[in-house]
Amino acid sequence: MMNNKAKGPKPGTPSPLRGRPSPLRGRSYPHLWAAGTDPAMRIIWRKWLVAKNQARFKNIEWTLTWEQYRNLIQQTAGKWGRTRGCHNIARIDHRLGWHIHNVTLKSRSQVMSRIAQERNRKEPQQ
Repeated sequence: MMNNKAKGPKPGTPSPLRGRPSPLRGRSYPHLWAAGTDPAMRIIWRKWLVAKNQARFKNIEWTLTWEQYRNLIQQTAGKWGRTRGCHNIARIDHRLGWHIHNVTLKSRSQVMSRIAQERNRKEPQQ
């Protein structure tokens, strides 16, 4: 009679995959970072990466490179974010993707007022 139990380590023996520290733990490789060593640039890099992946998830075309995005951000002094006084990068024509010729810098209040206007616009009757 065969034993159908899965063979594995004996109870009480440590797993070979657990307990070993990673050889990369505690080391830093700033020469490999795409955004460099500046903490502010790393935050902008993260925002670019999140926006790019969100566009991909929504099936919206994205052709903005890291350099283009960084240059857009650096054009305007001030705060970037979601509150009233902050700046945003917005698309000019929402039917087109995120291309350098289809984006503009706007304040958050301008972006949100445009969204509200489009939401309240009535569709033409056919």
